[in-house]
Amino acid sequence: MTHSIEDVQQSAIEIGADIKRARTLAGMTQRQLADRIGMRQPAITRIERGTHIPTWVTLDKIADALGMALRVELTGTPNVQ
Repeated sequence: MTHSIEDVQQSAIEIGADIKRARTLAGMTQRQLADRIGMRQPAITRIERGTHIPTWVTLDKIADALGMALRVELTGTPNVQ
């Protein structure tokens, strides 16, 4: 199964929204989060807006800074031939 660029963009938007929600609930500013993970604040803005797709390493750092765990979930039915 291939995914369109629109699918990838939608996933980036959803990940960004999840990060923003968790950061806000933690009472943390974008700058505070950026400082904790060694990034610049504009990069956090781009991630939260879904205009930048973070690496797994960055996602793990964000989760750790927020006191959360990073989990990857596969959904759907495997297409085995």
